[in-house]
Amino acid sequence: MPSPTVGRPYSRHVRKETDYNIAFVLDDDGLRRLDEVLRSSGLPISYSLRLSDGTTTDNYENLDAVRALANSSRRSVEYFQATAGAWNSPTQCEVTMRNWGPLETDVRGPEASVATLTNRLDEWAEGIHPWYSRLATMPLGLIVFMVVWTGTIFVTATFWIPSSTAEPLLRAALNFQQTGIVSILQLVLMAGWAVRGKLFPRAAFAWGGGAKREARRAFWRNWGGGTLVTVLLGLLVAAIWRAIATP
Repeated sequence: MPSPTVGRPYSRHVRKETDYNIAFVLDDDGLRRLDEVLRSSGLPISYSLRLSDGTTTDNYENLDAVRALANSSRRSVEYFQATAGAWNSPTQCEVTMRNWGPLETDVRGPEASVATLTNRLDEWAEGIHPWYSRLATMPLGLIVFMVVWTGTIFVTATFWIPSSTAEPLLRAALNFQQTGIVSILQLVLMAGWAVRGKLFPRAAFAWGGGAKREARRAFWRNWGGGTLVTVLLGLLVAAIWRAIATP
């Protein structure tokens, strides 16, 4: 009689696909941390990229080969994919990043392995999204709403609040309308949308030449943002002071 065999615990195979609706800046440090996350699975890793001139580079197994790419303006990275595991591996993972779409991950395998790897990828994604992520992913409809709303609220104030009896802060609303600050705010919103893709890109592959491009964008974001906030605060204080000082 054959001896009974002891079965191993059944491990359910699952698939976890995630679309991260965030902007991201993938620099040298982000590449290194992604490589560490994928190698922690013990699976073979490869990298594939597509450049802006149409060149496709497949199956880099060494992260240094990816970092060695010049990533110049003429041949910048537009598509990046990291793959862990072969076709017959128990666990497989793909991380896909594009200039024109969300960061995506696709993890397949035993439930415990998928959960562990997904959690590590979540932490990694949290570390590469910049402060302006919400602005970069903001839909056009919301910008249009904000432009219309700023105009409507102050036009309504102009028609319905008598300036002779208004309280100081309400008179400030009238001054905003009269001095054209509303128009300035609307122009800022529209101009911000126009340059959003340049200064606040949804995707930035920031190594090699990409690191220099990101440094230039950061300079203009900091300089332009600081100047704009200073000007708007100055106009706001002036309008409120004028309203309070007006008898």
